[in-house]
Amino acid sequence: MPSNSQKSDEELVKLTLGGNLQAFDELSKRYWPRIQRFLMGILDHAAAADVTQESLLRAYHKIHLY
Repeated sequence: MPSNSQKSDEELVKLTLGGNLQAFDELSKRYWPRIQRFLMGILDHAAAADVTQESLLRAYHKIHLY
């Protein structure tokens, strides 16, 4: 069985929906840098980190809509 780092986003979403928090952790690791880099063009470093964290938290709570 492949590790979470080798699974597709779709597979990780399914695992997250099944209660696997490590799967969502992998998604967060994949997307955190991209989200924060985008936000750094708009916000200062601290605000970008806060908004990135809030965005991923919202994604987790709404992952069932994916």
